[in-house]
Amino acid sequence: MDNNQISSLHIGLEGLDEETRKILKWLSPLNFFPMHYEIASARQEETGEWFLQHQQFKNWVTYPKQMLLVGHGLPGTGKTVLSSKVVDYFLQLQTRNHAIGLAFLYLSYKDQSAQDLHNLLAALWMQLLLNRNIHHARIVYNSHKQKETIPSLKEI
Repeated sequence: MDNNQISSLHIGLEGLDEETRKILKWLSPLNFFPMHYEIASARQEETGEWFLQHQQFKNWVTYPKQMLLVGHGLPGTGKTVLSSKVVDYFLQLQTRNHAIGLAFLYLSYKDQSAQDLHNLLAALWMQLLLNRNIHHARIVYNSHKQKETIPSLKEI
């Protein structure tokens, strides 16, 4: 998937009707698509191909409930760049199979105050709602709209 496809598919909330966009923005102050686009745009085209071809990755894709794939390493070793390659892989799959849900986070020590459990879960929910029926989110939004409150962890 090239960067233009990523941009047109998921960089933001463009293409959604005004009410849906408003609800999704209310749901989460965090939007990881612009960060993903920035990381993916800086990545050289073939970077991370070896990772997608690795047998452990293929096993994880084939049997996701049987194993957890964890990337660890020192700062600056490329974990974020490899993660962006994996996100692109699933974004491409999602264009062919709309039943695939995709949600991802890019965490940073620089923005710890905004990255609390509530905001992170809300960001994941918001991503899973893109291009989906947001009926439940609309109900939650309407129950909070007049009071100008945000959803609880239980509601998320």
